[in-house]
Amino acid sequence: YTTLFRSHLSDHKQMFRMLARLGSRKHKTRMQSKPLPMLRTRQGDMVTSYAQQQMLWLNQFAKIEAGVRVTWESLRDADATMPDLPLDIQEAAAFPTDWDLQAAVAKMKRGKAPGPNGITPCLLKAGGSTFSKHFAALTTKVVAHGKEPSSWKGGKLVPLYKGRDSTADPAAYRAIYISDHTSKLYHRMLCSQLERPWTASMDLLQAGGRKSMGTDVAHHMVEAHQYWCRKKKLPSAVVFST
Repeated sequence: YTTLFRSHLSDHKQMFRMLARLGSRKHKTRMQSKPLPMLRTRQGDMVTSYAQQQMLWLNQFAKIEAGVRVTWESLRDADATMPDLPLDIQEAAAFPTDWDLQAAVAKMKRGKAPGPNGITPCLLKAGGSTFSKHFAALTTKVVAHGKEPSSWKGGKLVPLYKGRDSTADPAAYRAIYISDHTSKLYHRMLCSQLERPWTASMDLLQAGGRKSMGTDVAHHMVEAHQYWCRKKKLPSAVVFST
């Protein structure tokens, strides 16, 4: 195989096929495509068009996620009228460097679904230093103006069947939010700048926003407190604020 490999070194597609064939033990069968389920409205009528299906998902997930329906035109108009940040409040540490971006890309997990722009973490990793240098120039402009592009906002809400109830019932689905990995990379740079002063000056417990303090910690604390109150027969209440 050595002679064969050398003859196909310049053909990357052929090399990938040969390595995949030699290294694989089991040949996975391709999954058959399934048609989209027919949904029903609350009145019991069947949804007959793609536009009606998308509007049904939009209304349902906006109600569940407490979202506000905003059109892309109104969002662009709001971004255009938003003033830039004053130059005297910008700090040099707020600008992501080439090295910071490369380190953040290295921590990304492969196999993640792409956002609306179709860019996957594997593609960002393949870009290497060339991508990080160009993206650093772009993020520098974004931080300097204090305004990120409108295309970096939003994402896709994908319905996922819960596995119970009827597939025609929209309530039997939950939403998965998929955003662009480039915008996630930029937001991660911003969070890293906020975590250091936030953690140093915060004494109260803040779950979900600090390192090693996920939302599961808050869940277990609330469950333990409610269990203790039930055993002691004491009144209790849990208040959530946003």
